[in-house]
Amino acid sequence: MRKAVTLMLFFCVAFLGVVAVEAQEENTSRIQGAWRVEGVSVRGGPNAGDNANPQPSIYIFAKKHYSIMFVPGEAPRPDAPELAEMTNEQMLASYRTFVANSGTYEMEGNRIITQVVVARVPNFVGASAEYQYRIEQGTLWLTQVDEEGVETLTKLMRLE
Repeated sequence: MRKAVTLMLFFCVAFLGVVAVEAQEENTSRIQGAWRVEGVSVRGGPNAGDNANPQPSIYIFAKKHYSIMFVPGEAPRPDAPELAEMTNEQMLASYRTFVANSGTYEMEGNRIITQVVVARVPNFVGASAEYQYRIEQGTLWLTQVDEEGVETLTKLMRLE
């Protein structure tokens, strides 16, 4: 009897583990693909407000890796001459108007936790970021709260 209970308990635990892994894989596969920013809302802090006119962006999620590139704000990036002809001021303006980082990610429940491998800002390499997420009808919603309590809600539409 004791052996049967132990065996049954083992199979229950194994079954629950398989169900948890399958649920995690389903969440990961739902987020996989390419996305573009459709809107950003910032609550709190000096940049509070809504951006209904986001500039070019692409968020890519593979099975375990991600890449994020976007132009923050509502204004297009300034025009610039060819790289060899750019002044230091033009290079700095181009640098400040672009966000880029890539790395790995994990999903836990309704959270995405990224680990940065490469970034436009060298000090960001090795950092992690956490987002709450939800997917509704082809729309990915990412919410991030920074150390000061400023909440950023990003609306992304699936590209593929």
